[in-house]
Amino acid sequence: MRNIHKYLGLFLFPIIFLLVCSGIVLNHRKQFSKFDVPRSILPDSYKYSNWNYGFFKNGLPLDSNRILLYGTEGVWISNRDSVISECNQGIDPNADQRKIHRIIRTSNNQIFAISSYHLYRFKMGEMQWAKVDLPESEDLFIDIESKADTLVILSRSNYYVGLVNDQQQKLSFTVHDLHPTTKYERQHSLFKFIWDLHSGSLWGITGRIVIDIIGLLFLFISFSGFMIWLYKKKSKEINQIIEA
Repeated sequence: MRNIHKYLGLFLFPIIFLLVCSGIVLNHRKQFSKFDVPRSILPDSYKYSNWNYGFFKNGLPLDSNRILLYGTEGVWISNRDSVISECNQGIDPNADQRKIHRIIRTSNNQIFAISSYHLYRFKMGEMQWAKVDLPESEDLFIDIESKADTLVILSRSNYYVGLVNDQQQKLSFTVHDLHPTTKYERQHSLFKFIWDLHSGSLWGITGRIVIDIIGLLFLFISFSGFMIWLYKKKSKEINQIIEA
């Protein structure tokens, strides 16, 4: 049993290490979104070819000659000659934060872009983006829409409403809850329930931190067991050399 425990532990150590590290990253996506992994070291299925994998998802006409294209690699400009150039100045450069879900033009000719984490306003004269302050939230943004002088941003749990006037005026947003209809049945998918239970999200940030601590404890136990095995092995080799 001792050998089974030892060799099974050695086999599971790298697996537990990967599971714990990936779980902590998934539990705190916003905090880890500032770190990137080069696509050059990833398998071919992760590499772009002919603008695939959502590189471009949609576009918005900028003027009679140019169009703004957007997707998982931010914003680009294409002209009538199909010459495409990058237009990401002012947008956070990290891969996860650079994903643009939608770009819209308001009734007073202002252009806004929404990513998972930020709202940007386009400065036409400078050809760059400026970040617009939004209420602090752990939630992710998914869409944006405008009507007259009202700008509405949709997140996974709420929606944000702000008034768009002069381009130099600071936008102020209020947060609103999305209320269900009277016929809505409050149900939760089994997969989502298991995911929230597994990650600790079922109990909010406190639950996620508790799960992180449990994962780190597993990692410490596995790592300390590996170090004890390595130390004993090295000690045995040194003793054999000394005795020889």
